[in-house]
Amino acid sequence: MNPFQPKPGATASLSATATSATATLPDGEHMRLHNQGSFSVFVRLGATGTTAVTSDMELVPGMIEVVAVAPSQTHIAGVCASGESTTLHVQGGEGL
Repeated sequence: MNPFQPKPGATASLSATATSATATLPDGEHMRLHNQGSFSVFVRLGATGTTAVTSDMELVPGMIEVVAVAPSQTHIAGVCASGESTTLHVQGGEGL
């Protein structure tokens, strides 16, 4: 298994609130997800129109996770609990 190697310029960010927000995934077979905020964000990968709910994969504050992306997954959605907000940064690349 190779360590994660970011692709230059392959980035996106998402401002998550209690209403699901969506961003287009940057180029890459793997995504490095970083919850930069003070609250948890719940994320889901999918196609255009995908939405996240609070039972999806949780990224606690400060958490960094690398996930594989299927060819059909072109977007990421994120949502926070009621009254909370955070910023999710997404870096495209290769390797885990």
